[in-house]
Amino acid sequence: MDLKQKRQNELDEMKSKRIAHILDKALDLFSEKGIDVIAMTDIAEASEIGVASLYRYFKTKEELAIQCARHHWEKLGEPIMKQLELEDYTTASGFYQISRIFNIFTDLFEKNRTFFKFIYYFDAFVNRNNISQERLSSYDMTIGKTKDVICDALEKGFSDGTINEKWKKEGTEHLYFTVMHSLFSMAQKLSLSENMLEKNRDSNSQSQLELLSRIYLETFRS
Repeated sequence: MDLKQKRQNELDEMKSKRIAHILDKALDLFSEKGIDVIAMTDIAEASEIGVASLYRYFKTKEELAIQCARHHWEKLGEPIMKQLELEDYTTASGFYQISRIFNIFTDLFEKNRTFFKFIYYFDAFVNRNNISQERLSSYDMTIGKTKDVICDALEKGFSDGTINEKWKKEGTEHLYFTVMHSLFSMAQKLSLSENMLEKNRDSNSQSQLELLSRIYLETFRS
């Protein structure tokens, strides 16, 4: 590698770190107050950069919000995918794989509630602003990795007999969307309202999510 290429690599790395820093700060602001009320000037100030510099990285707030969603899905998903590449997962039954995924999901909720709040606001922001599927393509591809893993586990469960075959007629994608939408919606609701009502304090939010997971697992078990 020549000196010019080395310098370019260093500049690219600095740029990547700067963008990641901006997206981290944007996540904090968006999850606290929602996306609509946050201005680009707020994000620039939190990131300790000038507004003009921020616009060089992201031309609009919509673009920044989409990249924020994609970035943090990948950031959370990378270590999870590594767990699912280990032999004790790949050689396990389909039912065990689904159980493992549900356990990972509840742990993810406990450690990353800010992310679930953000996704709640992001979904609302996308709908209100009629953001096209074309603009969301990179975000959808990132989420699609999760769908593939869960659908593969369901298919394996049907094949090895560990997941009740009665659910096979529903189709793995339909099962995926139904189950994960309900789990994700609960995680969002709990992350947003855990401390708002007295009755919510009487029931630990993670235990509620774990209970819903167990209900699904008992229903799936062959």
